[in-house]
Amino acid sequence: MVDNDYISMPLAILWSVTAIAFLDHFIYGFRLLKLDWALEKKTGKKSVLRSTIIGASTGCIFKMGSDIGIVIIYSGNAQGSEDTIMLFSFISMCIGGGLISFSLFCITLLSIQAMALAEAGIV
Repeated sequence: MVDNDYISMPLAILWSVTAIAFLDHFIYGFRLLKLDWALEKKTGKKSVLRSTIIGASTGCIFKMGSDIGIVIIYSGNAQGSEDTIMLFSFISMCIGGGLISFSLFCITLLSIQAMALAEAGIV
């Protein structure tokens, strides 16, 4: 797909770094989820943020898969299957981006609700 080696190798490195960053975010989200489960066992109450943690962590896995597909294309190892890998990467990127965006939207709504409750004196 990309013939210029001077452009494709830095892009492959960039996408590799972003894939590692999304892996790191997934690991952090999984640790938060484990802490949330432990807190539920201790208190008996389910966290409101559990679904957003799961959604964001799953979104990070999809984005990581997308980045790995793009690295394969830019590194020149696709050898004739660039279109299939690009389609997989696009679909994976859309799903991951949607899950992460939805999680951010939910966290924003919960924060606004918490501020409104705090202003009303309900804590």
